[in-house]
Amino acid sequence: MKRSDRPLRVLFCQPTARRTGSEHSLLQILRSLDRARIEPVLLLGEHGPMEEPLAEEVREVHVVPAPKLRRSAATGARFAASFPRLVLAVRRLARRHALDAIHVNTLMFPQATFAGRAAGLGVVSHIREVESTYPRSVYRGYMRWCALQSHHIICVCSAILAQDLPMRARIEARSSVVYNASDHTPTTPRPLREAPEFVSILAATRKKGVLDLVDAYALLRMSHPELRFSATIVGGPGESETRAEAIRRLHAAGLGDSVRFAGEQADVSPFLARADLLVHPSHTEAFPRVLVEAANHALPCVATDVGGSREAVEEGKTGLLVPPRNPAALARGLERIATDRTLHASMAASALERYQGHFTPAIMARGIEQALFAAADRAR
Repeated sequence: MKRSDRPLRVLFCQPTARRTGSEHSLLQILRSLDRARIEPVLLLGEHGPMEEPLAEEVREVHVVPAPKLRRSAATGARFAASFPRLVLAVRRLARRHALDAIHVNTLMFPQATFAGRAAGLGVVSHIREVESTYPRSVYRGYMRWCALQSHHIICVCSAILAQDLPMRARIEARSSVVYNASDHTPTTPRPLREAPEFVSILAATRKKGVLDLVDAYALLRMSHPELRFSATIVGGPGESETRAEAIRRLHAAGLGDSVRFAGEQADVSPFLARADLLVHPSHTEAFPRVLVEAANHALPCVATDVGGSREAVEEGKTGLLVPPRNPAALARGLERIATDRTLHASMAASALERYQGHFTPAIMARGIEQALFAAADRAR
């Protein structure tokens, strides 16, 4: 059967199966694809809690032990040993399923990128990481290697390509920006409540800005004691010492009963649905998927101006952007929106409008499909 007579057969590759952003984004991709055009098969580098929901969306799932690139020497040895294993596995799967292309869901799974190229498939690399995630030399080296191995590169925001302008010039013709999407049913904007509820979706780590967040809440309580806000922090335990320090600071500020840690949740939409405002204090990001989730729920945001956050939040229209590591600026942003009903209503409506114009599953799927077909054609 000619390829034009059947869907494009694609191997989607993900090194981990945890409840993190890349797995959830991959799940949204798989759910959104047009099955008349794309027939997906899944390769995972490990077993994990996201394996089952991902497997429900594909023809077959295959688990081939292969670690994501990390910094430890022990992981480095396993990482190097996984290259030949991945090459053999991908070649076998390419023959079994008559594959046309491979989609590698993170920059830091180069074994899969190399294996796809070795198997003669059209290679699409989906880059979700920013330079600050890894040492600069490591990150740029893998970006440039990835550019050489890939037939098409998808970036989750234009800020990724802006980090390395010489490389951007070399790959511009075979790269595209495809924003993360949210597949929840859009929420009608809600009026700001007298006692507003804030929500943050993050792990309790310094890099995610959890200490800045609790310090901002303390400043807000001191400057506006009449504002009886509450807040929920949803996410994994992160760093135990950092979480303990955050709780200590909350109690010292008299906020022990007003701010709670809800832990890791399989579905964060109930927390977003009952909130008035999303707060995202991260020190480093590529394109925060949670900002898209907030727009989907018609939530204004106060977020740090890092990575692609500026592409998700339209400053002054759908939310406010503040400098990272600046609790005072974060508190001022919260105060500005939480005390102005007219501004909150305008931002909520604009956030939903921006979601519908930029971040729907259909828009994302169209960008992914175009990249896969382009890569398959270049590999022929």
